[in-house]
Amino acid sequence: MDQSVPLVQFVNRPGVIDLAWGHPDPDLLPVEGLRNASARVFERYGADALNYGYAAGPGPLIDWLCGRLSDVDGRAATPDQVVISAGTSQALDQVTTLFTKPGDVVLVESPTYHLAVRILRDHPLELVPIAADEDGVRVDALHG
Repeated sequence: MDQSVPLVQFVNRPGVIDLAWGHPDPDLLPVEGLRNASARVFERYGADALNYGYAAGPGPLIDWLCGRLSDVDGRAATPDQVVISAGTSQALDQVTTLFTKPGDVVLVESPTYHLAVRILRDHPLELVPIAADEDGVRVDALHG
């Protein structure tokens, strides 16, 4: 196997917390749990697990999420209330596309996720940085 082309853009260096790209600590990633879950999916669904799926997302995942939301929130979601995304960036783009129009003002924590800034500017929105601390956005810093 050729090791000259890396698999990921992140290089884990002991003792260094790299905040440049927002990558999680590799030690916190549930590799074994995902390995076991993948095995169960392939045992149950076989090749269908790798095929193009339902446009709204995998039905069994949506059903599970509806049940989980009911357990956690105390109210059940219906499948049409659940949106599956490929990740944070896609979800942010979807929400921005659906709920904003060019020129709208968007408040963003400062500092904030660099790709969020790029996505929001692509729409194009007016970004207003808002100070944040360990508790989140500093509401006292907001003024009319």
